[in-house]
Amino acid sequence: MITAVVLATLAVAPPGPDPGRGARLWTEMGATRFSSSFSASRGDAIGTTGIEGFGARIRSGVAWDLGSGFLLGPSVGLDYAATRTSGGVCCGTIHGVTAARAGLEGAFYPSTRVGFRVSAGFGLAGLALHGDQASRERSGPLASVSAYGSYWTLALARDYHVGARTRIGGVLRIESEVVSGASEDHVFHLRTFTPSLSLVVISLLGS
Repeated sequence: MITAVVLATLAVAPPGPDPGRGARLWTEMGATRFSSSFSASRGDAIGTTGIEGFGARIRSGVAWDLGSGFLLGPSVGLDYAATRTSGGVCCGTIHGVTAARAGLEGAFYPSTRVGFRVSAGFGLAGLALHGDQASRERSGPLASVSAYGSYWTLALARDYHVGARTRIGGVLRIESEVVSGASEDHVFHLRTFTPSLSLVVISLLGS
């Protein structure tokens, strides 16, 4: 309901210059919900569990104007979520997850008058799983370990012209990773789904 109200509010805006023109530096800051399916496939603790929680995120990138409302450039992001583990894999729990992403992202503004855009991207991701004391003492799959793989992202955003070189708005983004890692004789895989709602600030680098 809150997301619907926010997007409805962002849908109404005064006219401004073409939002898809000009190279830019953009930054998103907001809240995220982390959800993951965790599977341990080898060792003395084989099984599947869920890891869920809420956290904060920041994402930034540079985009160059390719013409006709298209923009493309690199991006990086960092999330942290306080989580809980639903059970199914012995022993312990994951009390936090840190995710880092780096990749390529493109955006398209369908209108030269309205600052609505659709963005999509992909790249490499790394997740750090922060286990509790029981996890660390056992050195099992729910210990403090890292996993690496790929991610994709899709976003809907609305930004407003507020200055000669500044736009501000909001973005609803979905990110998902497929990553894997190992802890001693344990091999594990994660599939994540992370929706987020953020404030976005855009600084135009050229006219």
